[in-house]
Amino acid sequence: MEQGRYMAATHVYDTAFERVDTSDPLYDTIHATKAKAIQQGERRKDFIRDFPMEISDRIIQDLFTDEDYNQQREYVMVSSAWWHHIMATNHLECNMRGRYPMDEANDIVIRSFNYIRLLTLMRSKSSLRDIFEKYLFSSLAKLAIHPTTFNTFKEGILVLGWIGTQLTDPILYFHAHRPYQQYGYAVTLQQILEMCPNLISLYCHTTIDMSCIKKTYPKLQELKLYAVTGTVDSQHMMMIRKHLPGLKTLDMRTDLTRWERQQGLIWLSITETKDSFSLDHVAPLIVGHHATLQVLVLTSKLDTRQTHTTIEAMHHYRDIEFEQLTMLTMNCRTFLDNVSSYCDFISWVIERAPH
Repeated sequence: MEQGRYMAATHVYDTAFERVDTSDPLYDTIHATKAKAIQQGERRKDFIRDFPMEISDRIIQDLFTDEDYNQQREYVMVSSAWWHHIMATNHLECNMRGRYPMDEANDIVIRSFNYIRLLTLMRSKSSLRDIFEKYLFSSLAKLAIHPTTFNTFKEGILVLGWIGTQLTDPILYFHAHRPYQQYGYAVTLQQILEMCPNLISLYCHTTIDMSCIKKTYPKLQELKLYAVTGTVDSQHMMMIRKHLPGLKTLDMRTDLTRWERQQGLIWLSITETKDSFSLDHVAPLIVGHHATLQVLVLTSKLDTRQTHTTIEAMHHYRDIEFEQLTMLTMNCRTFLDNVSSYCDFISWVIERAPH
Protein backbone atom coordinates (compact mmCIF):
# COMPACT_ATOMS: atom_id res chain seq x y z
CA MET A 1 0.00 0.00 0.00
CA GLU A 2 2.75 2.44 0.97
CA GLN A 3 4.67 1.55 -2.18
CA GLY A 4 1.55 2.33 -4.21
CA ARG A 5 1.19 5.72 -2.55
CA TYR A 6 4.85 6.49 -3.15
CA MET A 7 4.66 5.58 -6.85
CA ALA A 8 1.52 7.69 -7.31
CA ALA A 9 3.15 10.66 -5.60
CA THR A 10 6.27 10.28 -7.75
CA HIS A 11 4.09 10.37 -10.85
CA VAL A 12 2.51 13.58 -9.56
CA TYR A 13 5.90 15.23 -9.22
CA ASP A 14 7.00 14.06 -12.65
CA THR A 15 3.77 15.44 -14.11
CA ALA A 16 4.48 18.75 -12.39
CA PHE A 17 7.89 18.97 -14.03
CA GLU A 18 6.19 18.59 -17.42
CA ARG A 19 3.76 21.44 -16.65
CA VAL A 20 6.27 23.99 -15.35
CA ASP A 21 8.93 25.74 -17.38
CA THR A 22 12.49 25.43 -16.06
CA SER A 23 12.68 29.22 -15.81
CA ASP A 24 9.65 29.35 -13.53
CA PRO A 25 10.66 29.78 -9.83
CA LEU A 26 8.17 27.03 -9.02
CA TYR A 27 10.39 24.53 -10.83
CA ASP A 28 13.03 24.74 -8.10
CA THR A 29 10.29 24.57 -5.46
CA ILE A 30 9.03 21.32 -6.96
CA HIS A 31 12.54 19.86 -6.90
CA ALA A 32 12.96 20.79 -3.25
CA THR A 33 9.51 19.48 -2.32
CA LYS A 34 10.08 16.17 -4.10
CA ALA A 35 13.44 15.70 -2.37
CA LYS A 36 11.80 16.41 0.98
CA ALA A 37 8.98 13.97 0.22
CA ILE A 38 11.44 11.20 -0.67
CA GLN A 39 13.41 11.87 2.50
CA GLN A 40 10.30 11.78 4.68
CA GLY A 41 8.52 9.09 2.69
CA GLU A 42 9.03 6.41 5.31
CA ARG A 43 7.72 8.60 8.15
CA ARG A 44 4.44 9.89 6.71
CA LYS A 45 1.87 8.95 4.07
CA ASP A 46 1.05 12.36 2.62
CA PHE A 47 3.98 12.79 0.26
CA ILE A 48 2.59 15.86 -1.49
CA ARG A 49 1.21 17.77 1.48
CA ASP A 50 3.71 20.61 0.94
CA PHE A 51 3.15 20.74 -2.80
CA PRO A 52 2.54 24.31 -4.13
CA MET A 53 -1.24 24.59 -4.57
CA GLU A 54 -0.77 26.54 -7.79
CA ILE A 55 0.85 23.49 -9.34
CA SER A 56 -1.63 21.14 -7.68
CA ASP A 57 -4.45 22.99 -9.41
CA ARG A 58 -2.80 22.53 -12.80
CA ILE A 59 -2.17 18.84 -12.23
CA ILE A 60 -5.59 18.12 -10.74
CA GLN A 61 -7.28 19.66 -13.77
CA ASP A 62 -5.18 17.51 -16.07
CA LEU A 63 -5.41 14.22 -14.20
CA PHE A 64 -9.14 14.30 -13.62
CA THR A 65 -10.27 14.87 -17.20
CA ASP A 66 -9.89 11.26 -18.34
CA GLU A 67 -12.03 8.28 -17.32
CA ASP A 68 -9.43 6.18 -15.48
CA TYR A 69 -11.33 5.94 -12.21
CA ASN A 70 -8.81 3.77 -10.33
CA GLN A 71 -5.95 6.14 -11.15
CA GLN A 72 -7.99 9.17 -10.07
CA ARG A 73 -8.84 7.51 -6.77
CA GLU A 74 -5.16 6.68 -6.23
CA TYR A 75 -4.09 10.30 -6.65
CA VAL A 76 -6.69 11.58 -4.19
CA MET A 77 -5.71 8.93 -1.63
CA VAL A 78 -2.10 10.08 -1.83
CA SER A 79 -2.74 13.48 -0.31
CA SER A 80 -5.26 14.69 2.25
CA ALA A 81 -4.43 18.22 1.08
CA TRP A 82 -5.67 17.36 -2.40
CA TRP A 83 -8.76 15.69 -0.97
CA HIS A 84 -9.82 18.74 1.04
CA HIS A 85 -8.92 21.11 -1.78
CA ILE A 86 -11.08 19.23 -4.29
CA MET A 87 -14.00 18.85 -1.88
CA ALA A 88 -13.94 22.59 -1.11
CA THR A 89 -14.32 23.70 -4.74
CA ASN A 90 -18.13 23.47 -4.60
CA HIS A 91 -18.05 22.27 -8.21
CA LEU A 92 -17.53 18.53 -7.68
CA GLU A 93 -19.07 16.34 -10.38
CA CYS A 94 -19.51 12.57 -10.30
CA ASN A 95 -20.30 10.29 -13.24
CA MET A 96 -21.41 6.77 -12.25
CA ARG A 97 -21.64 4.13 -14.94
CA GLY A 98 -22.70 0.51 -14.74
CA ARG A 99 -22.40 -0.93 -11.24
CA TYR A 100 -21.79 1.74 -8.63
CA PRO A 101 -18.65 1.60 -6.40
CA MET A 102 -20.16 0.80 -3.02
CA ASP A 103 -17.61 -1.62 -1.58
CA GLU A 104 -15.28 -0.68 1.29
CA ALA A 105 -12.33 -0.26 -1.07
CA ASN A 106 -14.13 2.75 -2.53
CA ASP A 107 -14.38 4.69 0.71
CA ILE A 108 -12.73 7.68 -0.97
CA VAL A 109 -15.74 7.91 -3.31
CA ILE A 110 -18.36 7.35 -0.64
CA ARG A 111 -16.88 10.13 1.51
CA SER A 112 -17.21 12.52 -1.42
CA PHE A 113 -20.98 12.06 -1.77
CA ASN A 114 -21.80 14.95 0.57
CA TYR A 115 -19.74 17.32 -1.61
CA ILE A 116 -21.08 16.37 -5.05
CA ARG A 117 -22.94 19.14 -6.88
CA LEU A 118 -23.65 17.28 -10.13
CA LEU A 119 -24.37 13.54 -10.23
CA THR A 120 -24.79 11.71 -13.54
CA LEU A 121 -26.13 8.15 -13.51
CA MET A 122 -25.44 6.27 -16.75
CA ARG A 123 -26.52 2.75 -17.77
CA SER A 124 -27.24 1.69 -14.20
CA LYS A 125 -26.79 -1.94 -13.19
CA SER A 126 -27.41 -1.17 -9.52
CA SER A 127 -30.55 -0.07 -7.71
CA LEU A 128 -30.95 3.70 -7.47
CA ARG A 129 -33.02 3.13 -4.35
CA ASP A 130 -30.04 1.50 -2.61
CA ILE A 131 -27.66 4.37 -3.21
CA PHE A 132 -30.04 7.18 -2.24
CA GLU A 133 -31.47 5.39 0.81
CA LYS A 134 -28.01 4.55 2.15
CA TYR A 135 -26.07 7.74 1.41
CA LEU A 136 -26.75 11.45 1.75
CA PHE A 137 -26.03 13.84 -1.09
CA SER A 138 -26.46 16.98 0.95
CA SER A 139 -24.83 19.33 -1.61
CA LEU A 140 -26.46 17.83 -4.70
CA ALA A 141 -28.15 20.42 -6.94
CA LYS A 142 -27.98 18.83 -10.39
CA LEU A 143 -28.99 15.26 -11.18
CA ALA A 144 -28.82 13.64 -14.64
CA ILE A 145 -30.47 10.23 -15.03
CA HIS A 146 -29.86 8.11 -18.15
CA PRO A 147 -31.49 4.72 -17.39
CA THR A 148 -31.51 1.80 -19.81
CA THR A 149 -34.55 -0.09 -18.50
CA PHE A 150 -38.07 0.99 -17.66
CA ASN A 151 -37.70 -0.12 -14.03
CA THR A 152 -34.62 2.04 -13.46
CA PHE A 153 -36.46 4.90 -15.16
CA LYS A 154 -39.30 4.61 -12.64
CA GLU A 155 -36.71 4.39 -9.85
CA GLY A 156 -35.26 7.65 -11.14
CA ILE A 157 -38.67 9.31 -10.72
CA LEU A 158 -38.81 7.99 -7.14
CA VAL A 159 -35.38 9.53 -6.50
CA LEU A 160 -36.85 12.93 -7.35
CA GLY A 161 -39.38 12.36 -4.59
CA TRP A 162 -36.60 11.72 -2.06
CA ILE A 163 -34.21 14.55 -2.89
CA GLY A 164 -36.25 16.77 -5.19
CA THR A 165 -36.46 19.75 -2.84
CA GLN A 166 -32.69 20.36 -3.09
CA LEU A 167 -32.45 20.00 -6.88
CA THR A 168 -32.24 23.01 -9.20
CA ASP A 169 -31.26 21.42 -12.54
CA PRO A 170 -32.41 17.81 -13.11
CA ILE A 171 -31.97 16.09 -16.47
CA LEU A 172 -34.24 13.14 -17.25
CA TYR A 173 -33.52 11.00 -20.27
CA PHE A 174 -35.18 7.77 -21.33
CA HIS A 175 -35.85 6.47 -24.87
CA ALA A 176 -38.15 9.30 -25.77
CA HIS A 177 -41.18 7.38 -27.00
CA ARG A 178 -40.97 4.03 -25.23
CA PRO A 179 -42.58 4.79 -21.84
CA TYR A 180 -45.78 6.00 -23.51
CA GLN A 181 -45.99 3.72 -26.52
CA GLN A 182 -44.56 0.52 -25.04
CA TYR A 183 -45.50 0.81 -21.37
CA GLY A 184 -48.46 3.20 -21.43
CA TYR A 185 -46.71 5.41 -18.87
CA ALA A 186 -45.99 9.12 -18.96
CA VAL A 187 -44.45 11.43 -16.38
CA THR A 188 -46.47 14.57 -15.72
CA LEU A 189 -44.88 18.00 -15.55
CA GLN A 190 -46.98 18.74 -12.47
CA GLN A 191 -45.54 15.63 -10.76
CA ILE A 192 -41.95 16.78 -11.35
CA LEU A 193 -42.66 20.35 -10.26
CA GLU A 194 -44.29 19.15 -7.04
CA MET A 195 -41.32 16.93 -6.20
CA CYS A 196 -38.77 19.59 -7.22
CA PRO A 197 -40.29 22.98 -6.27
CA ASN A 198 -36.97 24.85 -6.42
CA LEU A 199 -36.10 24.06 -10.03
CA ILE A 200 -34.29 26.67 -12.08
CA SER A 201 -34.13 24.51 -15.20
CA LEU A 202 -35.63 21.21 -16.33
CA TYR A 203 -34.46 19.11 -19.27
CA CYS A 204 -36.71 16.13 -19.98
CA HIS A 205 -36.15 13.85 -22.96
CA THR A 206 -38.76 11.28 -22.14
CA THR A 207 -42.52 11.04 -22.55
CA ILE A 208 -44.14 13.78 -20.46
CA ASP A 209 -47.71 14.98 -19.99
CA MET A 210 -48.08 18.73 -19.46
CA SER A 211 -51.88 18.93 -19.60
CA CYS A 212 -52.22 20.48 -16.15
CA ILE A 213 -50.11 22.69 -13.86
CA LYS A 214 -51.88 23.47 -10.58
CA LYS A 215 -49.50 25.69 -8.61
CA THR A 216 -47.16 28.58 -9.37
CA TYR A 217 -43.41 27.94 -9.65
CA PRO A 218 -41.68 31.32 -10.00
CA LYS A 219 -38.09 29.99 -9.82
CA LEU A 220 -38.21 27.97 -13.05
CA GLN A 221 -36.36 29.86 -15.80
CA GLU A 222 -35.63 27.17 -18.41
CA LEU A 223 -37.94 24.38 -19.56
CA LYS A 224 -37.00 21.90 -22.29
CA LEU A 225 -39.44 19.06 -23.01
CA TYR A 226 -38.62 16.88 -26.01
CA ALA A 227 -41.41 14.26 -26.01
CA VAL A 228 -44.65 15.97 -24.98
CA THR A 229 -47.70 13.72 -25.35
CA GLY A 230 -50.55 14.95 -27.52
CA THR A 231 -50.69 18.46 -28.91
CA VAL A 232 -49.76 21.83 -27.45
CA ASP A 233 -52.29 24.61 -28.03
CA SER A 234 -52.91 28.18 -26.88
CA GLN A 235 -54.49 27.00 -23.62
CA HIS A 236 -51.29 25.18 -22.71
CA MET A 237 -49.26 28.29 -23.44
CA MET A 238 -51.55 30.46 -21.28
CA MET A 239 -51.24 27.91 -18.47
CA ILE A 240 -47.43 28.02 -18.70
CA ARG A 241 -47.46 31.81 -18.69
CA LYS A 242 -49.67 31.87 -15.59
CA HIS A 243 -47.96 29.18 -13.49
CA LEU A 244 -44.34 29.69 -14.61
CA PRO A 245 -43.97 33.49 -14.45
CA GLY A 246 -40.15 33.43 -14.29
CA LEU A 247 -39.69 31.33 -17.43
CA LYS A 248 -37.13 32.74 -19.89
CA THR A 249 -36.47 29.73 -22.17
CA LEU A 250 -39.11 27.32 -23.45
CA ASP A 251 -38.36 24.50 -25.91
CA MET A 252 -41.03 21.86 -26.52
CA ARG A 253 -41.50 19.17 -29.14
CA THR A 254 -44.35 16.75 -29.73
CA ASP A 255 -42.42 14.20 -31.76
CA LEU A 256 -44.80 11.33 -31.08
CA THR A 257 -47.07 12.28 -33.98
CA ARG A 258 -44.13 12.64 -36.35
CA TRP A 259 -42.81 9.23 -35.30
CA GLU A 260 -46.15 7.57 -36.00
CA ARG A 261 -46.49 9.25 -39.40
CA GLN A 262 -43.02 8.88 -40.88
CA GLN A 263 -41.68 5.72 -39.23
CA GLY A 264 -37.97 6.45 -38.96
CA LEU A 265 -35.24 7.09 -36.43
CA ILE A 266 -35.33 10.52 -34.82
CA TRP A 267 -32.38 10.10 -32.43
CA LEU A 268 -29.37 7.91 -33.23
CA SER A 269 -26.62 7.62 -30.62
CA ILE A 270 -23.64 5.29 -31.06
CA THR A 271 -21.53 5.32 -27.90
CA GLU A 272 -18.34 3.62 -26.76
CA THR A 273 -18.47 -0.19 -26.65
CA LYS A 274 -15.91 -2.93 -26.13
CA ASP A 275 -15.81 -3.74 -29.86
CA SER A 276 -15.57 -0.97 -32.44
CA PHE A 277 -18.29 -0.29 -35.00
CA SER A 278 -17.48 -0.30 -38.69
CA LEU A 279 -18.23 2.90 -40.60
CA ASP A 280 -19.55 0.67 -43.38
CA HIS A 281 -22.25 -0.56 -40.97
CA VAL A 282 -23.06 2.84 -39.46
CA ALA A 283 -23.19 4.95 -42.63
CA PRO A 284 -26.05 3.03 -44.35
CA LEU A 285 -28.09 3.28 -41.14
CA ILE A 286 -27.62 7.06 -41.02
CA VAL A 287 -28.39 7.44 -44.73
CA GLY A 288 -31.45 5.18 -44.49
CA HIS A 289 -33.06 7.44 -41.87
CA HIS A 290 -32.14 10.77 -43.45
CA ALA A 291 -35.78 11.91 -43.66
CA THR A 292 -36.51 11.68 -39.91
CA LEU A 293 -33.13 11.90 -38.16
CA GLN A 294 -32.96 14.93 -35.85
CA VAL A 295 -30.08 14.12 -33.50
CA LEU A 296 -26.93 12.18 -34.38
CA VAL A 297 -24.38 11.35 -31.67
CA LEU A 298 -21.16 9.48 -32.51
CA THR A 299 -18.87 8.86 -29.53
CA SER A 300 -17.62 5.38 -30.41
CA LYS A 301 -14.38 4.24 -32.01
CA LEU A 302 -15.12 3.54 -35.68
CA ASP A 303 -13.33 1.07 -37.93
CA THR A 304 -12.61 2.84 -41.23
CA ARG A 305 -10.32 0.26 -42.80
CA GLN A 306 -13.12 -0.94 -45.11
CA THR A 307 -15.30 1.87 -46.51
CA HIS A 308 -16.56 0.54 -49.85
CA THR A 309 -20.21 0.50 -48.71
CA THR A 310 -19.92 4.03 -47.30
CA ILE A 311 -18.48 5.45 -50.52
CA GLU A 312 -21.16 3.65 -52.54
CA ALA A 313 -23.96 5.07 -50.35
CA MET A 314 -22.57 8.61 -50.64
CA HIS A 315 -22.57 8.31 -54.43
CA HIS A 316 -25.95 6.59 -54.81
CA TYR A 317 -27.81 8.92 -52.40
CA ARG A 318 -26.03 12.15 -53.29
CA ASP A 319 -29.36 14.00 -53.82
CA ILE A 320 -30.89 13.31 -50.38
CA GLU A 321 -31.22 15.87 -47.55
CA PHE A 322 -31.09 15.47 -43.78
CA GLU A 323 -33.92 17.98 -43.52
CA GLN A 324 -34.70 17.30 -39.84
CA LEU A 325 -31.12 17.09 -38.53
CA THR A 326 -30.47 19.87 -36.01
CA MET A 327 -27.81 18.38 -33.74
CA LEU A 328 -24.59 16.53 -34.58
CA THR A 329 -22.21 15.51 -31.79
CA MET A 330 -18.90 13.77 -32.46
CA ASN A 331 -16.09 12.51 -30.26
CA CYS A 332 -14.78 9.61 -32.27
CA ARG A 333 -11.48 7.83 -32.51
CA THR A 334 -10.89 6.04 -35.80
CA PHE A 335 -8.28 3.65 -37.04
CA LEU A 336 -5.55 5.86 -38.48
CA ASP A 337 -5.36 3.81 -41.68
CA ASN A 338 -8.22 5.70 -43.32
CA VAL A 339 -9.37 8.60 -41.13
CA SER A 340 -10.07 10.73 -44.21
CA SER A 341 -13.03 8.48 -45.13
CA TYR A 342 -14.68 9.25 -41.81
CA CYS A 343 -14.12 13.00 -42.28
CA ASP A 344 -15.45 12.82 -45.84
CA PHE A 345 -18.64 11.10 -44.71
CA ILE A 346 -19.31 13.59 -41.88
CA SER A 347 -18.72 16.48 -44.29
CA TRP A 348 -21.12 14.82 -46.74
CA VAL A 349 -23.84 14.68 -44.05
CA ILE A 350 -23.28 18.29 -42.95
CA GLU A 351 -23.52 19.55 -46.54
CA ARG A 352 -26.97 17.92 -46.80
CA ALA A 353 -28.31 19.25 -43.47
CA PRO A 354 -29.88 22.68 -44.12
CA HIS A 355 -30.57 23.33 -40.43
